Amino acid sequence: MFEICPCCGTEFGYHDIRGIHWPEELRRVHLDLRGKWIAAGMQWYSSVQREPDGWNPHSQLVAAGMELEAPLPSGTLVAASVVEHHRWGVVIRLLPPAPDVTGVIDVLSVTNERPYQPIDDYPRIGSQVQAVVMGYTPNGQLRLSTRSSDVDPVLEAEEPNE
Repeated sequence: MFEICPCCGTEFGYHDIRGIHWPEELRRVHLDLRGKWIAAGMQWYSSVQREPDGWNPHSQLVAAGMELEAPLPSGTLVAASVVEHHRWGVVIRLLPPAPDVTGVIDVLSVTNERPYQPIDDYPRIGSQVQAVVMGYTPNGQLRLSTRSSDVDPVLEAEEPNE
């Protein structure tokens, strides 16, 4: 019986062993399969089993001891789409040319405006925002900011000098 990973769709015992005769070849095949999944945007595979609440593909790789080859460095300006609102902040999905991954903007990193009402003052779901990568949480979750005090300096640094 084969096991299909609901996350990436690899059918272990089928996709990973065809023509494999040595353990080092199996490792190479696993790296290749993982690389293809990452390059395709790390989307949840199963249409039957839903991803766990709060599932994050980057966090899953980090927890398994596998870093992404090139995480976005702090200070990178990205375009993103707002996908969820929570009392603690906003969930966003990065837009091309950035990797297709989700990230979070905590409540204090949404805006510089004060007083501030969580949820009421969030950008609406589906809207596009510019955000700056602030880093990663210890479990690998991408953290971003849409505060003008974080975004404006990056925008100014990218403008050509006149």
